[in-house]
Amino acid sequence: MKVSRFCHIGDALIAAGRASIARAGMALAPSLGIPALPRFSMTAIERVAAFMHEHSLTLVTAESCTAGLIAATLADVPGAGALLDCAFVVYSPDAKCRCLGVSARTLARHNLTSEAVAREMALGAARKSPALVAISNTGVTDSIDSEIPAGTQCFAWVFKSGGADAAPAVYSETRRFSGSRNGIREASARYALVRLTEYFDERRGAPGRR
Repeated sequence: MKVSRFCHIGDALIAAGRASIARAGMALAPSLGIPALPRFSMTAIERVAAFMHEHSLTLVTAESCTAGLIAATLADVPGAGALLDCAFVVYSPDAKCRCLGVSARTLARHNLTSEAVAREMALGAARKSPALVAISNTGVTDSIDSEIPAGTQCFAWVFKSGGADAAPAVYSETRRFSGSRNGIREASARYALVRLTEYFDERRGAPGRR
């Protein structure tokens, strides 16, 4: 056990030494005529998290095809505990009805991969959560439906002005992604989060429904 502790201390000292050398190198670089290394910029999801912190936004997700990846992608950013309320993973049609109140009539009239279903999923999640923003996703990654091309993803975003907002702003859209099954799901999760900031800004400029 002592050896293990000393190893950890040694690793920490080495890491600290390397960091000091790196900082010194960056400071000396200009005087030596060497261009300084660029600092790492925030990722797109880190920018989303910073935006949510800045505007005091919290999120609930209602996910079918992404199966929790929207919430998990945001949770990768430190401090996400202050941004995430909960996530509903509703893969089956029955779960969409039972957990989120999607109507059987909507399911019968529209394909599961539809904006109509995505909207009801997001609105259902928004009703069940105090979060100010709800995001939903439903779609297909494979050619399992002759009417829906593989990679088709439907999204909805709901923005509330308060926990009990009876008339929230709702946006929805359909996009098609290419790649592997998991690649499509991951791209969909990132897209859903990035669009949150854009629709929030749009709503502030022109509240309403799209």
